[in-house]
Amino acid sequence: MLREVVVATPYEAFAEQLIHAYKFERVYAAHGSLARALPQVVHEQVLIAPVPTITSHIRQRGYDHARVLAKRYAKLCALPYRPFLRRSGQLSQTGKDRATRLNQLEGVFALRGSMPKGAHILLVDDVMTTGATLEQCAKVLHKGGAASISAVVFARAPQT
Repeated sequence: MLREVVVATPYEAFAEQLIHAYKFERVYAAHGSLARALPQVVHEQVLIAPVPTITSHIRQRGYDHARVLAKRYAKLCALPYRPFLRRSGQLSQTGKDRATRLNQLEGVFALRGSMPKGAHILLVDDVMTTGATLEQCAKVLHKGGAASISAVVFARAPQT
Protein backbone atom coordinates (compact mmCIF):
# COMPACT_ATOMS: atom_id res chain seq x y z
CA MET A 1 0.00 0.00 0.00
CA LEU A 2 2.87 2.39 0.74
CA ARG A 3 4.60 3.55 -2.40
CA GLU A 4 7.80 4.42 -0.50
CA VAL A 5 9.12 5.32 2.91
CA VAL A 6 12.01 7.75 3.02
CA VAL A 7 14.03 8.00 6.23
CA ALA A 8 16.39 10.84 7.12
CA THR A 9 18.59 9.02 9.64
CA PRO A 10 18.92 5.98 11.91
CA TYR A 11 17.45 6.36 15.42
CA GLU A 12 20.74 6.61 17.24
CA ALA A 13 22.99 9.13 18.98
CA PHE A 14 21.95 12.70 18.17
CA ALA A 15 18.72 11.71 16.40
CA GLU A 16 17.57 9.76 19.45
CA GLN A 17 18.45 12.66 21.77
CA LEU A 18 16.65 15.19 19.58
CA ILE A 19 13.47 13.13 19.36
CA HIS A 20 13.54 12.39 23.08
CA ALA A 21 13.84 16.10 23.85
CA TYR A 22 11.02 16.95 21.43
CA LYS A 23 8.60 14.29 22.62
CA PHE A 24 9.41 13.74 26.29
CA GLU A 25 11.14 16.88 27.52
CA ARG A 26 8.69 19.22 25.75
CA VAL A 27 11.35 20.94 23.67
CA TYR A 28 8.76 22.19 21.21
CA ALA A 29 11.28 24.18 19.18
CA ALA A 30 12.99 20.95 18.06
CA HIS A 31 10.25 20.48 15.46
CA GLY A 32 12.02 23.00 13.22
CA SER A 33 15.26 21.02 13.18
CA LEU A 34 13.39 17.77 12.61
CA ALA A 35 11.37 19.22 9.73
CA ARG A 36 14.43 20.71 8.05
CA ALA A 37 16.22 17.35 8.28
CA LEU A 38 13.39 15.47 6.56
CA PRO A 39 14.15 14.65 2.93
CA GLN A 40 11.99 16.60 0.52
CA VAL A 41 9.97 13.86 -1.15
CA VAL A 42 7.75 15.74 -3.53
CA HIS A 43 5.41 14.11 -6.00
CA GLU A 44 2.87 15.84 -8.21
CA GLN A 45 0.05 17.45 -6.25
CA VAL A 46 1.03 15.81 -2.97
CA LEU A 47 -0.84 16.57 0.25
CA ILE A 48 1.04 16.39 3.55
CA ALA A 49 -0.71 14.46 6.36
CA PRO A 50 0.50 13.64 9.87
CA VAL A 51 0.32 10.20 11.42
CA PRO A 52 -2.23 10.63 14.24
CA THR A 53 -0.87 10.60 17.78
CA ILE A 54 -2.43 8.89 20.80
CA THR A 55 -4.56 11.56 22.50
CA SER A 56 -3.18 10.79 25.97
CA HIS A 57 0.32 11.56 24.63
CA ILE A 58 -0.95 14.86 23.23
CA ARG A 59 -2.35 15.77 26.64
CA GLN A 60 0.92 14.80 28.36
CA ARG A 61 3.08 16.85 25.96
CA GLY A 62 0.74 19.76 25.47
CA TYR A 63 1.02 19.41 21.69
CA ASP A 64 0.68 16.81 18.95
CA HIS A 65 4.29 16.24 17.93
CA ALA A 66 3.47 14.58 14.59
CA ARG A 67 0.97 17.28 13.60
CA VAL A 68 3.41 20.08 14.45
CA LEU A 69 6.19 18.34 12.51
CA ALA A 70 3.96 17.72 9.47
CA LYS A 71 2.72 21.33 9.42
CA ARG A 72 6.27 22.67 9.53
CA TYR A 73 7.40 20.24 6.85
CA ALA A 74 4.47 21.22 4.61
CA LYS A 75 5.37 24.87 5.02
CA LEU A 76 9.04 24.21 4.18
CA CYS A 77 8.00 22.28 1.04
CA ALA A 78 5.28 24.81 0.13
CA LEU A 79 2.71 22.00 0.01
CA PRO A 80 -0.82 21.75 1.45
CA TYR A 81 -1.22 20.26 4.92
CA ARG A 82 -4.30 18.07 5.45
CA PRO A 83 -4.92 16.01 8.61
CA PHE A 84 -6.93 13.27 6.89
CA LEU A 85 -6.74 10.69 9.67
CA ARG A 86 -7.95 10.37 13.23
CA ARG A 87 -6.92 7.82 15.81
CA SER A 88 -9.29 6.12 18.23
CA GLY A 89 -6.94 3.69 19.99
CA GLN A 90 -4.85 4.57 23.01
CA LEU A 91 -2.44 1.63 23.10
CA SER A 92 1.22 2.57 22.87
CA GLN A 93 3.34 0.69 20.32
CA THR A 94 6.61 1.23 22.21
CA GLY A 95 8.49 -2.01 22.75
CA LYS A 96 6.00 -4.14 20.80
CA ASP A 97 6.96 -6.49 17.96
CA ARG A 98 5.55 -6.11 14.44
CA ALA A 99 2.79 -8.72 14.80
CA THR A 100 1.54 -7.15 18.05
CA ARG A 101 1.65 -3.67 16.54
CA LEU A 102 -0.34 -4.73 13.49
CA ASN A 103 -2.92 -6.46 15.68
CA GLN A 104 -3.26 -3.49 18.06
CA LEU A 105 -3.64 -1.02 15.18
CA GLU A 106 -6.40 -2.86 13.32
CA GLY A 107 -9.35 -0.45 13.08
CA VAL A 108 -7.62 2.29 15.08
CA PHE A 109 -7.34 4.80 12.22
CA ALA A 110 -10.21 6.32 10.28
CA LEU A 111 -10.71 9.09 7.77
CA ARG A 112 -11.42 12.46 9.27
CA GLY A 113 -13.80 14.19 6.92
CA SER A 114 -13.49 13.84 3.18
CA MET A 115 -10.45 13.35 1.00
CA PRO A 116 -10.13 14.23 -2.69
CA LYS A 117 -10.36 11.09 -4.83
CA GLY A 118 -7.07 10.24 -6.47
CA ALA A 119 -5.07 12.28 -3.95
CA HIS A 120 -1.35 11.73 -3.52
CA ILE A 121 -0.63 11.65 0.22
CA LEU A 122 2.70 12.00 1.99
CA LEU A 123 2.49 10.83 5.60
CA VAL A 124 4.88 12.49 8.04
CA ASP A 125 6.09 11.01 11.33
CA ASP A 126 9.11 11.28 13.59
CA VAL A 127 10.11 7.63 14.09
CA MET A 128 9.41 4.37 12.28
CA THR A 129 10.18 1.04 13.89
CA THR A 130 8.34 -1.80 12.13
CA GLY A 131 6.29 0.29 9.70
CA ALA A 132 3.02 -1.11 11.07
CA THR A 133 1.57 2.31 11.92
CA LEU A 134 2.38 3.72 8.49
CA GLU A 135 0.91 0.64 6.81
CA GLN A 136 -2.35 0.90 8.74
CA CYS A 137 -2.62 4.62 7.94
CA ALA A 138 -1.95 3.89 4.26
CA LYS A 139 -4.61 1.18 4.25
CA VAL A 140 -7.27 3.65 5.46
CA LEU A 141 -6.17 6.35 3.02
CA HIS A 142 -6.21 3.88 0.14
CA LYS A 143 -9.74 2.75 1.01
CA GLY A 144 -10.70 6.42 1.15
CA GLY A 145 -9.65 6.93 -2.45
CA ALA A 146 -6.01 8.01 -2.35
CA ALA A 147 -4.12 7.21 -5.55
CA SER A 148 -0.77 6.87 -3.80
CA ILE A 149 0.59 7.04 -0.29
CA SER A 150 4.23 7.60 0.60
CA ALA A 151 5.85 8.47 3.92
CA VAL A 152 8.77 10.47 5.19
CA VAL A 153 10.13 9.95 8.70
CA PHE A 154 12.98 11.52 10.58
CA ALA A 155 14.47 8.35 12.05
CA ARG A 156 14.31 4.59 11.70
CA ALA A 157 14.47 2.73 15.01
CA PRO A 158 15.72 -0.83 15.28
CA GLN A 159 12.88 -3.37 15.29
CA THR A 160 12.05 -5.00 18.59
